[in-house]
Amino acid sequence: MQIEIYRRTKRKLTFNDVNDSKHTAKREERDLTRKRNHVLVSCIKEENYLKMKNMIETHSFIKEEHNLKIQRILLEIERRFTLKN
Repeated sequence: MQIEIYRRTKRKLTFNDVNDSKHTAKREERDLTRKRNHVLVSCIKEENYLKMKNMIETHSFIKEEHNLKIQRILLEIERRFTLKN
């Protein structure tokens, strides 16, 4: 009777060891996937931040160019007006 319990226990332990290693491998795979996803999300966030920053800088540059053109036109109008008088 005691030998049979030992055999069952031994089998269970072996089976549990196999399951534990499978679960450990799955856990490690999940952790690795989680880390990969975290890195991917971080890269996407940084890319979006840089795109937004670039868009803002581009918009600012375009606005500044527009203002300079308006100033140039106004100066030209003022110059023409002063030449007439």
